[in-house]
Amino acid sequence: MDLYPFKFEPLGVRKVWGGRGLRLHLNKPFDWTERWGESWEVADNHDGSSIVANGPLAGKSLTWLNRQHGKDLVGAPQKKTFPGRFPLIAKFLDVTRPLSVQVHPDEATARTERGEAPKTEAWYIVHARSSARAYCGTRPGMTADKLKASFASNRPFSGLHGFAPKAGQTILLRGRTVHALADGLLVAEIQQNSTTTLRLHDFGRERSLDDDAPCELEHGLSVIDYERGPVRPIPPAPKTKPCTTLVGCEKFVIKMLHVARRLSLDTTQTGFHIVMVLDGIGRLTWRGVPISVAKGETVLVPACVGAYRLEGPLRALLAHLPLL
Repeated sequence: MDLYPFKFEPLGVRKVWGGRGLRLHLNKPFDWTERWGESWEVADNHDGSSIVANGPLAGKSLTWLNRQHGKDLVGAPQKKTFPGRFPLIAKFLDVTRPLSVQVHPDEATARTERGEAPKTEAWYIVHARSSARAYCGTRPGMTADKLKASFASNRPFSGLHGFAPKAGQTILLRGRTVHALADGLLVAEIQQNSTTTLRLHDFGRERSLDDDAPCELEHGLSVIDYERGPVRPIPPAPKTKPCTTLVGCEKFVIKMLHVARRLSLDTTQTGFHIVMVLDGIGRLTWRGVPISVAKGETVLVPACVGAYRLEGPLRALLAHLPLL
């Protein structure tokens, strides 16, 4: 069976720091009475696998698709580099309370004997209240001992580089970058396929709403790259350009699409595309067959699709693997 552009059922994840913004602003079908922190849009992970919601393969999981049709889904050359699970996860986050101060390992610091996997991620700020804060990287001169002292004295952000994030900004967080978010943010996230989180400070919270790991202060402090220093946001893409590259790192590429009427795209060179619609309503058309797309929806376009077209008006993120 030929693969086609896939929509998936959003997978809601309850978090102690979540709220109701995923349903209110992005139309996610989640229970109003629960605190939802994440909506997994595209995922093939041991903690959750996306389920196809459209077309002849509705009901199949992304795990199944990747195992049965990996070369057509991911791209033949890309599948050689990523022979295991689908390589990226796409999420939306609703942050109403502070995230824990945390860090993710990179390839060199992940403890594979304990099942850890490296994680580089990027946040696109969809919406930010005036009170919102992002903490990304350490302040100049910070050390493990100084950071540990700040946690012990209940000043967890004092050693971190903090700023007021604005809608449209993007933040690239490579593995080994200490980070946190606080108080009023809606975020789109693209990341390596990993759930490894080393929690350094969690404000004494009981994590009864999820199964996240407890704090691992000593190991987390040893993972942080203190030489990296402050991580500053990438400015918003100009609205006059139909396609702007926001992130081009060795793990993934993220582009901003401003589709006034129509935009032609192609997966032939890049492998699969993940399209996350941030605003507007329109269509994705392939082989003359249209698929409706709207704010809050995500479409996975398999590598084998090749040429396709987006019609707007709409604004979307596009993520794919770097060119090999």
